[in-house]
Amino acid sequence: MKLLIRALAFVMLLLATACNSEALTSEEAADIARWAGFTGMVSVDQDADSPNGLFVVAYIAPGIPLPIVHVAQPAGMPDAWAIIILMHELGHYVQWRDGYFSEMESVDREWQADVWGMRAACAYGVTLEDFHGLWAWMLQAYGDRESPSHGKISERMRHTLAHAGDACRPRVETPLR
Repeated sequence: MKLLIRALAFVMLLLATACNSEALTSEEAADIARWAGFTGMVSVDQDADSPNGLFVVAYIAPGIPLPIVHVAQPAGMPDAWAIIILMHELGHYVQWRDGYFSEMESVDREWQADVWGMRAACAYGVTLEDFHGLWAWMLQAYGDRESPSHGKISERMRHTLAHAGDACRPRVETPLR
């Protein structure tokens, strides 16, 4: 079963990478962040090498006078995935802005940012398939081991889908008024 999951993750990564080879620009990311209500600085490091060679580096540095969000997007990473990560980081901004970022346990803080990020990304137009592609890639890259700060990827996926998965489902308008 694990081999099947890893193979599926690899195929999804290849398909997603083939579908989008252009990286998100800092200007595009800033426009997306403004759409979400963020007024701080946003930057994207295109074709970035992450510290461990596997994943993106994303952080929020709230401070004076302006919070900063930076997303490192490795070459070939689909824009939708960078948008998901950007929205997750903006979820941390909301936690900081509302005054409870430092009061939360690390895993709770990450999972809440996942939920906020999924709702915002789906409202922006990211699809459920984009989330599944990113999660499959994360499972392929990291496995499903426990992280002290983020928990297990499979548990994060289940939690996020349970609390925000409805945000990505297509809406069907009724002809009845």
